[in-house]
Amino acid sequence: MKDYTQKITEDFLAMEIEGIASPALVCPVCKKQSVRLYKKVAKCMEEDCQWLFFRNVCGKQVNDEAIMALLENGKTTLSKGLKSKAGKSFDAYLVLQEDSSTSFEFPPRSKNKKGK
Repeated sequence: MKDYTQKITEDFLAMEIEGIASPALVCPVCKKQSVRLYKKVAKCMEEDCQWLFFRNVCGKQVNDEAIMALLENGKTTLSKGLKSKAGKSFDAYLVLQEDSSTSFEFPPRSKNKKGK
């Protein structure tokens, strides 16, 4: 029974479940392929690394594709409908800084045709 259980467990752990495989993402701090995506955070799994990214940014959930773009390219696509502390809606890119923190980059303002 013990051998059978061990064999089934090994087989199960060796299986790749379609749709659940997590991409190999490089941590911006330790530079190892150790970032895992979770429902509320993206986190480096290295024991001595503390990098963590909360997925809720200004009231909007950052999707897997945006996190992958942030880690691979240093910048997400334009996120629309973010909410400021004052409750106003704005659009911005999330940008990875040199110190591995994130900040906003705002798109160029369009010229208002009414006043010109």
